[in-house]
Amino acid sequence: MVRHKGQTTAIETAVAIAVILVGVYALLEIIPQYSHVTGTQVNTFQLEETAQEVLQEILTTPGYPINWGLNASSLSAFGLAEPGEPYVLDPFKVINLIYWGYSNGYGNGAYCSLNKTVSNGFETYLNESGINTLQLDNFLLVPGGSKWIVSYEEVKTLLGLNGYDFMLTIEPLFNVTVLPPRGNSSSTVVIVEVTRFGESGSDSAVINATVSLQYLIATTSGNGINEVIQGDAAASTNASGYAKITINAPYSSNNFYYFDAFASLDGYGDHGYYTTAAQAPLLMAMILPFTSSYNNITFIDPHLLTNCLLNSGEISNPGQSALGLRIAAVYKSIYGYTFNSINFTLNPGKGSKSYPIPCTVLQSLQSSHGNGGQKYSACYWSLPTTPLFLVVSVYRNSNGQSGSVPLHEILLIPYGISPQYYLSNREIVFGKSVSNAPTGTASSLVQIGDSTYTAKIVLYYDGDFLAG
Repeated sequence: MVRHKGQTTAIETAVAIAVILVGVYALLEIIPQYSHVTGTQVNTFQLEETAQEVLQEILTTPGYPINWGLNASSLSAFGLAEPGEPYVLDPFKVINLIYWGYSNGYGNGAYCSLNKTVSNGFETYLNESGINTLQLDNFLLVPGGSKWIVSYEEVKTLLGLNGYDFMLTIEPLFNVTVLPPRGNSSSTVVIVEVTRFGESGSDSAVINATVSLQYLIATTSGNGINEVIQGDAAASTNASGYAKITINAPYSSNNFYYFDAFASLDGYGDHGYYTTAAQAPLLMAMILPFTSSYNNITFIDPHLLTNCLLNSGEISNPGQSALGLRIAAVYKSIYGYTFNSINFTLNPGKGSKSYPIPCTVLQSLQSSHGNGGQKYSACYWSLPTTPLFLVVSVYRNSNGQSGSVPLHEILLIPYGISPQYYLSNREIVFGKSVSNAPTGTASSLVQIGDSTYTAKIVLYYDGDFLAG
């Protein structure tokens, strides 16, 4: 059979058309899914890139003023870094984020509204500082609602994130837990557990980590401190993540203990703390950052907060607060130098003045005129902004009280040394999450003091995700 060119072309054309039709059909089947994936990938990449840029700005710049962590009321640029030290975060700025977290429901303790819960004078003092809530955490009060706490909406604007929301989390690499001490008449044993933060089970144990322990032990006799023992010791974690440290000092349940355990492995590390808990608060303390050069720590007789303490479960009846307090305090830099000390008395009676005055003035008045006519139930002490370690010894003045009220307690307050003390092995949260919104994420390792943390940002886009 003779094949003509026209016939051959027709057959080939028919085959070609069939192939094309099959291809077109297959293409029509996959186009919707392909287009969606492509658009999502492109915009996800853009969100990831934006998240990385925002996180880099936060972690490498100090913001302005460079010491805004002490007072964010005049914040004009947001960054967490120490000046000239990218990825090394300023602990005071991180603590400001913690204050924000407390005031937005991320704290572990109970909230106290100031309305009808404190004495008028003390409430006036708090209102003048823009404070309308208090977070109760054992003896420590964390103020909320103040103008000097950073604002999330303001930070969004400063970062140029209109149309976005974000959630910034900062969490330690390690979870370092110091267990209550035990021992005998010749030694005190401290067990420190080191795990990977956020993990559980046997696989979470951090093995062969070096644990360095700094300790302060205060022994008492009668109505005062008998001896203060300071020192350091070290050990390594075993296959279960535990380090056992023995201190050559007799153990007693009547002693007051403060432990700072630093666990390190391969250049990364973090702290864990332990302090003898207050049985029922003899004294409340609150730190208020005011200027670039000083902070105020306010000492408060718990009677000013009786309703708050009752509502939060810190005490079960008003009689669990002391009828008078004698207070001796000293603060030291992290290098061990003693800067100053103070000694004064607080009175809880109805005639006591509840609007705080400087503790130094109260001390002078009581030294000159005696305590009888100088009855105040709160005072404040101006402290330098340098990282410091505050040791407060508190004695109750009255012995004719319920046995549930301790005779003497020691409060140990590190400030600006390591925010881990305020974290209790948990993450710092700052920002807002949005359900079902497209997201971009970025993360980085950072240092806060000598501790290693992971900083992560999740960026939520509120606009048209697939817009061009």
